[in-house]
Amino acid sequence: MGNWVTRLYDEHDELVSRIKKLEKFILSKDFDELLEIDRIDLKKQLTYIRLYTDVLSRRLARTASGA
Repeated sequence: MGNWVTRLYDEHDELVSRIKKLEKFILSKDFDELLEIDRIDLKKQLTYIRLYTDVLSRRLARTASGA
């Protein structure tokens, strides 16, 4: 496996971890106390991180299948 593939896996794993942490934060009381614009931005950030993670997942799947 190439070094770039290892970095791709590492990046994917880190993003999954960030998604879980942000999801947990969004469900917390601390999130509710933020300004509305900050809550909106964090929810958008979560959406974009999920989309990016999906792209990395597809790239990893193609790499694993040899495509």
